[in-house]
Amino acid sequence: MRFEREFPPDAAWAPLRGTERARVAAARLDERGFERFWIAHLPRDLSVERAIDVLGSEPGIESAERIAIVPVLATPNDSLWSKAYYFFQASRRDISAREAWDLTTGDTSIVVAIIDTGVLMDHPDLTGGVPWGGNMYTNWAEQGGQPGVDDDGNGYVDDVHGWDFLALDDSSQAQPSEDWRDEDNDPNDFVGHGTAVAGLVGAITDNHIGVAGTAWHVRLMPLRVGWSSSRAPSGEIDLSSVARAFHYCAVMGVDVMNCSFASVSQGDLEFALTQATNAGVLTIFSAGNNGSPAYLALRQDVMSVAATDADDKIAMFFESRRLPSTSPPQACSCRRPRSTRSSAPTAWRSGSPTTLPRRAARRSPRRSWRARRRCSGATRSSAACLAWRRSTSSSD
Repeated sequence: MRFEREFPPDAAWAPLRGTERARVAAARLDERGFERFWIAHLPRDLSVERAIDVLGSEPGIESAERIAIVPVLATPNDSLWSKAYYFFQASRRDISAREAWDLTTGDTSIVVAIIDTGVLMDHPDLTGGVPWGGNMYTNWAEQGGQPGVDDDGNGYVDDVHGWDFLALDDSSQAQPSEDWRDEDNDPNDFVGHGTAVAGLVGAITDNHIGVAGTAWHVRLMPLRVGWSSSRAPSGEIDLSSVARAFHYCAVMGVDVMNCSFASVSQGDLEFALTQATNAGVLTIFSAGNNGSPAYLALRQDVMSVAATDADDKIAMFFESRRLPSTSPPQACSCRRPRSTRSSAPTAWRSGSPTTLPRRAARRSPRRSWRARRRCSGATRSSAACLAWRRSTSSSD
C-alpha cells in the first residue's frame, strides 16, 4: 500500500503569496487541514472494503472512505441565438439578459473555473479560433516562464490554462478517444460537457457565430476532473479530483467555481469546499436530475441551481429537495464540437447563474481512498481510497 498526499503542501504555494489576490486567499485557508488528507494506492489483491478496515484500525489514521465517482448530469443541444429563449423571448419568461447586458457585459478580471470534463482548446466560440485564446484563462507567470519549470511555485508545472487532474490506471477505464494518462497541463475536452458549460458561462458574443455567453467578458479556467467511460459515455466525475480542483481554485484566487455534476458526502471534498468558501470563492452547483445525489447543492454556502422550462415552470426531471435558484431552460443552446441533441437538465444548467452574482456586485478511477469513519457508499471502478491521517501537532 502506497500513500500519496492529496493536496500540494503549503510550502509549494509560497511564491503565489506575492499577489494581492493570493495573499487574501492564503490568509483565509487552513492549509494544515489540507495536509491531513492522503490517497492510499492499493495492491490489486486488496479490496477497498478490507483496506478501509485495515486503515481504520491504525492509530495514526482517523478514518477512511471510498472515493466517489459520480455522473455528469446532462448533454445540451447544439443551437444559436435564435433558440436561446432563456436569454429573451416574447413572453419574457427568461432571465432578463438584455436588461442585465445594458448594465454590464462582464469583466475580464473575473475568473470562473469550469470544473468538468475539460474545455475544447480551439472551439471558435470560446477561443476566437486561437488555441486557448478569446475568453480562456491564462496564468501569465507560467505563460512567460520556462517550459518544464514550475515558474509560479504552485506545485503544477506549466499550468498556463488550467489543469487536468485525471490519471487513470489504464485505458480500460476510458473510451478509446479519451486522455486517460497522467495529470498534465492540457485540460482538453473529449466529452463535450465541459465545453458546453463553458459556452453558457462565457461564449464570445457579438462575433456573428455560435451562441451568446451569459457573460460576454470573463476568463474561463478549465479544470478537468471528468472523462468518458464505457459505463458513462456522457461523462463521469472523480470527486477526489474535484477536491483538488477546489483547493487549486482557493489558492489561485478564482472568483467562481461551476460544478455541473452529482455529489455525495466525502470528507476531503467537504473540507476543500469550506476552505474555498472561506477564501472568497463562490460555488455554483446543479441541484440534481432524476434523483441523482446532490449533497453539496444543499449546503448553505453553495448557490444551488435548478432548471425551468420555456413556461418558467420547474423542469419535470428536477427532484425537489429545497427550492434553489432557478435557471431556464430545460433545453438550452450551446455550440458543441459535434452535433448531439438532447434535453439539458439541471447539472448543465448551472452555467448561466455562475456569472450573475459576480457581475452584480486526482485522481480518477484509481486505487485510492479517503479517511473518515464513514463510507460514502459510492462505488469506484478500481480499488482506491483516501486516508485522513491524525495530525500529532493538531489539537483535534
